[in-house]
Amino acid sequence: SAFAAEDEAAAKAVIDADDAVDYDFNTIKRMLAAEIAADPGKVDAALDVLNFMPLESADPFSGIQVYGWGTPPGGRVSYRATVVVRDPALDARSLSLSLVTRSGPASAATVRATEDAVLTRARQLRIQDRNL
Repeated sequence: SAFAAEDEAAAKAVIDADDAVDYDFNTIKRMLAAEIAADPGKVDAALDVLNFMPLESADPFSGIQVYGWGTPPGGRVSYRATVVVRDPALDARSLSLSLVTRSGPASAATVRATEDAVLTRARQLRIQDRNL
């Protein structure tokens, strides 16, 4: 019938549109994975700097690391963090860090100091790798 043909055409159009979105998403995921794989130093640096927090999850495709609650050595405040590595450049724009305490967001100064520590460690690791 005419309705069945229209329904089938509409369903095919939805499936084709969904496939196109999946293709775009997977292409972006592969590009991000390639960029992150090109310089995994920031991922390793974040693991080093935030080693007082348990790593709850890490996605190599998106560059996202999620850390559980932890208290830094000598500290009194517990933190939880999410790190997003955006690209292999060793500058502040390439790294995004969300840091919270049990009472709310950490201060901007604490977040900035932690980002700086991760980037400094990433630079150290890059220099170390070049000297090998």
